[in-house]
Amino acid sequence: MPGIVAIGMALQYEGFSVGFALVALFGVMAAHLGMNLADDYFDYQIGSGEKRVRMASEGIRARIAKYPYLSSGEASLKELKMAIVSFLGVSMVAGAVIVYGRGTFPLYIALVGAFLGISYSGWPFRLAYHGLGELIVGLMFGPLLMIGVQYAACGILDARILLTSTAMGLLVTNILYSHSVLDRQADARMDKRLLSICGVRSRISWTGCIRILS
Repeated sequence: MPGIVAIGMALQYEGFSVGFALVALFGVMAAHLGMNLADDYFDYQIGSGEKRVRMASEGIRARIAKYPYLSSGEASLKELKMAIVSFLGVSMVAGAVIVYGRGTFPLYIALVGAFLGISYSGWPFRLAYHGLGELIVGLMFGPLLMIGVQYAACGILDARILLTSTAMGLLVTNILYSHSVLDRQADARMDKRLLSICGVRSRISWTGCIRILS
């Protein structure tokens, strides 16, 4: 949806190119698939799925459908790596086409997006485990994605895409936050600090301060 909205906003400009717009959208889709699988790979490395199954057996609400294709043996770790490389490779080819046609500005956006995407759950930063996961995804699916796609489609960066992409990023962040509330207890046991967990701690801290002051 963010990519389609960005293309729609680019339609008004004379430099709009259907070809570049579709290439950018296809590249974003490939990058999204690759990053999702990379997240599965990093979670598999720490046994996230198995830990969640044990927590569920203890009565703790936890999503257990994590990389089921690996747990069931339908796919091997080698095949997962090949899929990640393939999808990210396709996105790189699409990005190269955009850079060739629109200059280096989309390249900088792609590099930031690649760093944040890998660092979401990958070492050494593992941003999702330090209370930054929802904000990072909101930034990627909002400003980074929409600014990049619009610029690829028409070669122009304007203030309206900044405002619209910020709103879209906040929407995505809120969706992730609402979802994380359901798995708050399990994520806390996994030492995964999400906004929902940080929010509970903040409310407890403020409650204590209010009691002390009163």
